[in-house]
Amino acid sequence: MDLQEKDYLKFKVHQQIKNVYKHFLLILEEMTDREQISEQDFEFYRKRVLDNGNENIRNLTEEIDKFN
Repeated sequence: MDLQEKDYLKFKVHQQIKNVYKHFLLILEEMTDREQISEQDFEFYRKRVLDNGNENIRNLTEEIDKFN
């Protein structure tokens, strides 16, 4: 795998994981709008979604870097 292919794969992985956590954030926003969760709970779960998404991006990027 050449550098250009790795960069493209990393970009696609990053993009797809971001899409997943955007959907989770939209669900959380809807729950807040319907008063099913408090603003404080929203912030707590928002941080968890973003932290987990970013961690997965880092982990997958490291795995991609291991390929030749």
